Amino acid sequence: MMPRIRFPAFVSGVLLALMVTGGGGRAALADEADDANVEILSAGAVLKKQVYYLNARFRLRLKPQMIEALHAGIPLTFSVSVEVYRPRSYIWDAQVALLEQRYELSYQALTQQYGLKNLNSGVVNNFPILIAASDVLGTIVELPILDRNLLNPEDEYRGRMRVRLDREELPLPLRLQSYFYSDWTLVSDWYSWPIQF
Repeated sequence: MMPRIRFPAFVSGVLLALMVTGGGGRAALADEADDANVEILSAGAVLKKQVYYLNARFRLRLKPQMIEALHAGIPLTFSVSVEVYRPRSYIWDAQVALLEQRYELSYQALTQQYGLKNLNSGVVNNFPILIAASDVLGTIVELPILDRNLLNPEDEYRGRMRVRLDREELPLPLRLQSYFYSDWTLVSDWYSWPIQF
C-alpha cells in the first residue's frame, strides 16, 4: 500500500488554484522539448483618476540549465519593459514614457523556498514551489505607468511591453557563456495595445 502524502494547507491551496486556473504557473518548468520562452498572454492599461495602470499576464518557461543554476544558488533577474509611444508613419515612433520593472527569482536551499523580490520596491515574497513563484511573477496588477496629462487627446498612443531574462546580472562565467550560446537567451516578443482616452 502506498503511503499517503500530506501537504500543508498553503501548498494544497496553491496546487488547487493552479489546477483550477489551468496551471499558468506550470510554465516555470521547461518541458521535454526544451521550448523555453516567455509568452505575453495579455496586457492593457486602464485609466483611474487620471493615471494609466498596467494589467498584464505572461507565461514563463525556464530552460533546465536555468533551473539547475537557480537550485545552485544563482538568482535569475527578469526585466519587464513597458513603453508608451506615439506611432508615426515615416519615421520611428515617438517615445512618450518608458518604465522598467525588475524582479529577482532565487532559491534558498536551507528553507527550500523560492524567493521573488521586486527590485524596484524591495518587496519579497516566498513560495514553496517554483510554479507558484512563476505564476506570481507573470501577473502584473495595476502598475502605474503614465499620467494622462502627458498625452495630447488629439494624438494616437499605444503601449507595449516585453519581458526578458537579464543576462547582465548573471555571474561572470555564465554571462560570458550567454554571449555565445542561446541556452541563456529568454526574451518575449513585444506585445502592443492601444491607449484609450
